[in-house]
Amino acid sequence: MDDNRQELLAPDMSLAATLVEPMYVAQSAACTALSDELGERAAQGHIVDGHGDLRPEHIYVGSPPCIIDALEFSADLRAVDPAEELAYLAVECEYAGNAPIGQRFIDSYRDQSSDGCSQRLFDFYRSQRAATRAKIVLRHLCDPQYRWRQPWPALATRYVLLATRHALEAVRSAGPAHVVER
Repeated sequence: MDDNRQELLAPDMSLAATLVEPMYVAQSAACTALSDELGERAAQGHIVDGHGDLRPEHIYVGSPPCIIDALEFSADLRAVDPAEELAYLAVECEYAGNAPIGQRFIDSYRDQSSDGCSQRLFDFYRSQRAATRAKIVLRHLCDPQYRWRQPWPALATRYVLLATRHALEAVRSAGPAHVVER
């Protein structure tokens, strides 16, 4: 979280602290509220050699469906909690305008696996992945070849707003002891 915050607040990234700080505060509160569940998942070994950045464009919808374009260059980036991987897919579906399909992937996973991951942890992971995507989008500002091709700060702002909303959802579902002032 600290790395995302620091990079998103860098002067050359064009994002206001009034946008980034509420996200960071909500994520910190969510992390605190979820510390027991995160610890249990780590202790139980909920880590797989996954895709690493599963997005809708990485799914071939055919017979049989196939997931393509994994992060083959980095085993560390592929070592993920399956819930985090699905949360990434869900946030990308939401960003693309179809949040229900992302939630369907999560619901199907929960129905078909023995994984007891809470919805609030999925929300936290969505928040984390949305913040990471904001950071990745803004890195285009540092590349002269791509700097002017998109309104990168506007795209990143959408991700930061998603990250903030999902972090707040994770905190709200944790109960009143974790309420965040806005």
